[in-house]
Amino acid sequence: MYAQQELSPLPDRVARAEVLQMCAMVKALRKAFKDSSVLCAATAFALYRDHPKWDVRLVTPASCTRKAREAVPRMVLNNVLTLVTENNSHIVIDFEWRDHFSIKCRTQKFDEFYQTLSSVFVGTMVTLTRHLQHHGAQVESCFRAFSIPIPPWRTAASIVSSFEFHIAHAIPIRCFCETLLRTSTAPPPPLPPARVD
Repeated sequence: MYAQQELSPLPDRVARAEVLQMCAMVKALRKAFKDSSVLCAATAFALYRDHPKWDVRLVTPASCTRKAREAVPRMVLNNVLTLVTENNSHIVIDFEWRDHFSIKCRTQKFDEFYQTLSSVFVGTMVTLTRHLQHHGAQVESCFRAFSIPIPPWRTAASIVSSFEFHIAHAIPIRCFCETLLRTSTAPPPPLPPARVD
C-alpha cells in the first residue's frame, strides 16, 4: 500500500530492508495521523528518536529561496523526507505522492493508472527516479491523447528535475526535533497571576 511496486528489484538487500522498515513505520503512524503534513512531522520525529545517526531532511517550499524556485518552472514539493541511513542507503518518503500526478483531463487508461498510485511513496532514490520517469511519461501521454500542449513542468524530465532540485535543498530536521523534544518534556511554564480588578 505504501511502498511502490518496484519496476525492478532493489540491488541492495539492506536498502530493501530499510525501505520495508520505513513502510511499516509510516503505515503504523498513518492510523493516528491522517493529514499528510502531520504524518510527515510525526514520521520525522519518530525517525529522529529511533535513528539519531541518520541524516533526515525535510523538503518544503521554504527550504529554498523564492528566486531559486522561480528560476525554472517546476512543480512545488512539500511533505517529503529524505533519509541517509547508517548503511548509506538514500531513501525518500513522499507523503503527497499521488497528488503530483493529478491532472484534470484524464483518459480512461490514465485514470486506471492513477487509481493504482498509493498516497505515500517510500523507496530509494534510484527507485524514485524510475517511477518519476515512468509516471511522467504517463502524464505526457495523457496530454497528447487530448492534443493539449504539455506544460513545461509536467514533462517527465521536468518532474525528475523538480524532485532533484527540491531534494538538493532539503533542510535538516534535527533542530526542529530537538526543540520539539525539549519543549514536550519540559514542565509547562507557570501561569501568569490572575488579575483582580
